[in-house]
Amino acid sequence: FNEVGDKLGVAKCMYNIGAILHKFGKSAEAKDSAVAALKISREISNKLWEGKSLNLLGLIYANLGDYKNAMRLFNNALSIFKEIDDFDEAIPTINSIGKIAERTGDYKQALFFYNLPLPYLEQTGNEEAIAFTLDNIGSVYWKQNEYKKAIEVGERALQTYRKLGNQSREANA
Repeated sequence: FNEVGDKLGVAKCMYNIGAILHKFGKSAEAKDSAVAALKISREISNKLWEGKSLNLLGLIYANLGDYKNAMRLFNNALSIFKEIDDFDEAIPTINSIGKIAERTGDYKQALFFYNLPLPYLEQTGNEEAIAFTLDNIGSVYWKQNEYKKAIEVGERALQTYRKLGNQSREANA
């Protein structure tokens, strides 16, 4: 991509390399790749990949336990996704904000963010994302000792995973 001057291609490659490294727990290397993707995305004024790169950096910082920087990055990504009117890209960021709120014990905030995309997901029929979101909501209810609510949403997620044939998620539901 570099040889043909395809800066967006380079940004996407750097992002993908960062995502893979992140998945394998190589945070320092993942961070370097994500920062490179962010820098190039900003150079070429590509808001979508800027937002995606910020979100990836947020995931990396969250994995390192640096929730303050992760939240800053997620909020920046969310602002960009709002600016470019891309709610599909915003959903993972919204869930990540909910996950940090859950990890830090702010269950009210976690439920707010987990519930935020549900109407859109239901409207678009994205059943996999609905079930994933319900899993997150159920987790918060469980931590709040609201077992009846946790079981209710967990059952709904489980039924959806079964319907979709997603056995690995079904086992976790």
